[in-house]
Amino acid sequence: MKKLVLSLVVAMGVAAAFVQNAQAKIWRVNSYSNYNGTNLWGDNYGGSEAYPVFKAIQQAAASATNSDTLYVEAGYYFDDNGPINISKKLTIIGPGYFHSNGLSKNASIAHFDGITLNDGAEGTRLIGLYFSSSNWSTTISCSDVTIERCWIQNRGISLIIPLNNIKIIGCFFGPDPTQNPSAAASTCFREDPNSNLPVTDLEVSNCIFRCPVEILESTLDKFNNNILELPFDANSASLQIKASKCFNNIIKRASNIAGINTPTVQVTCDSIKNCISYAPNQFGNNAQLGNIQFTTTTQQNGLFVSPTGSTDAIFRLQPAYLPGTANPASNLG
Repeated sequence: MKKLVLSLVVAMGVAAAFVQNAQAKIWRVNSYSNYNGTNLWGDNYGGSEAYPVFKAIQQAAASATNSDTLYVEAGYYFDDNGPINISKKLTIIGPGYFHSNGLSKNASIAHFDGITLNDGAEGTRLIGLYFSSSNWSTTISCSDVTIERCWIQNRGISLIIPLNNIKIIGCFFGPDPTQNPSAAASTCFREDPNSNLPVTDLEVSNCIFRCPVEILESTLDKFNNNILELPFDANSASLQIKASKCFNNIIKRASNIAGINTPTVQVTCDSIKNCISYAPNQFGNNAQLGNIQFTTTTQQNGLFVSPTGSTDAIFRLQPAYLPGTANPASNLG
């Protein structure tokens, strides 16, 4: 009898999860939609009253329920009144960035102001969005958030702590180097400076930073596979982090800028392996655990496809070798 009851409980739980997933909906958002919520439903982009094509992210978020997905099409999603506020578990997917051709009118990427993730938005994922506005930052005020493959150009990401399980994966921070060879001076990834409570289970992996990073209270669980082209500031460090694991990271200088100074770095990691830097011991002792120091700009450039040209070429690793030393590229994931 006990086994029968247990089996029924498990079956009911599985059925409830299936129903919840089955009820999750996908919504389209297009900034050129004629949606007004009364008699126009985005029909100029294929919308209907039952399945409208929303004009603004905030409209779609208001109509969505937990676990819904918003497909944000190329366009401009700016609001002078403040950042977009999300208080539900949503997956918001944009068309990506660094490509010139798109299917939508006048733009190939989804330009955003900042997004604020509030209580209730736990489990939210932001994918393929371009935060291009200088008006508002993106603020994470809830746990269990993943931001992946987004371009955060200006105001950056702020963590309002304490939080748990925050993952920043495959994102690009700062200006496009083909448009602006200088790294940004303003900090683009930071914690709330007014709190001394740490974030737990914080991961930053496979990202490119062209701006300062400042994580002072929390210890990152993972800081792996990142490339950091940092600005020089005589008064403060451009990279300040503590991490349990620092694997396969590269600190490089903007080699096409003559006379640039080496940025100051303050890194404390429990385990460091296969990291490359321009100045001695930026990732600990360069003689240990496969860490390597560039000795010339030519040597640094030899690690990447090209020091100039497309953004992809500037930051893509060479499949060949780093001149004058054993090839660390084979260790970089």
